[in-house]
Amino acid sequence: MLAISIRSGWLRYAHADVVDEAIVLNSLIATKLSKEFHRPDMRSVDLSVVLGVILQEALRACPDYEKEISLSLDERWVDFQIIPVDKKLNAEEQEAYLNWFMERRLGSLWPSSSLFFSQVESNASEQNWVVASVMAKNALHSLRSFVETARKNPVWLEPSTLSMARLVTTDGPGVSFFKDHRSVRALFFYGGTLRAFGYPQIRNSQISMGAITGDKDLAVSIIRMVNALQPGSTMSSIDIRTVGELPGKWRAYVSSRKRHLEKISPISGFKKSRRIKLKKGTDESDFSEVAGLLLRSLT
Repeated sequence: MLAISIRSGWLRYAHADVVDEAIVLNSLIATKLSKEFHRPDMRSVDLSVVLGVILQEALRACPDYEKEISLSLDERWVDFQIIPVDKKLNAEEQEAYLNWFMERRLGSLWPSSSLFFSQVESNASEQNWVVASVMAKNALHSLRSFVETARKNPVWLEPSTLSMARLVTTDGPGVSFFKDHRSVRALFFYGGTLRAFGYPQIRNSQISMGAITGDKDLAVSIIRMVNALQPGSTMSSIDIRTVGELPGKWRAYVSSRKRHLEKISPISGFKKSRRIKLKKGTDESDFSEVAGLLLRSLT
């Protein structure tokens, strides 16, 4: 399969085969996109041309025999939300509520948007949690048409946060901090499912959360426990993972709590072809979404 990620102005992709239930990487490439492609107009009639410029390198590198394409796109392409829904509502009422919620959020963009919902396993609370992905209808059509014109089959499309989550899902309460260009993305888990995410910062040697999407109470509770950890603390009751070398003030914060953290390398568990030669200075954690897409092929 060919797994493609577009995030933070970068195109990253890998071609891989599944051999004896193991992923074998045949290629692993990262290319910085020109600035005009960082925030494309999702509703432009010329979007198919933009997609052609962005994706042609990955498709040209893909063997002719390979037909299946999976894509992971960041929030510039796919809006991603985790929405609480009252458990007392029946299926029809939940759908009506979700449509109402997203229509209010999208405003004038609502008629030109495609929505995809999936329910997250919930706990004993009074709420269900629903994952909502939104993409402009024009962008979705242009993407599908371009890939099919290239004689490939677009088998999967998801937001980058979901691709990342597949790498680090934990059964108990936990948080994973991903290097995201010059910032950090935090993913919060409970019961084996992604329940919230946001972009934390370090202030006065403590993690501070700004906007949180999803279960805010869970995220705040987990961050409070992480901040309470000290170098001599006993082992934490939560799973704390880091992916990539976190930037700036995060380095000192992580160093002071390193006995409680688990570092994750996205592609360390994959077999690699001898042809793969990453450029000097390449951070393997930047391929988190690509790895997440490839792991999906094993399920």
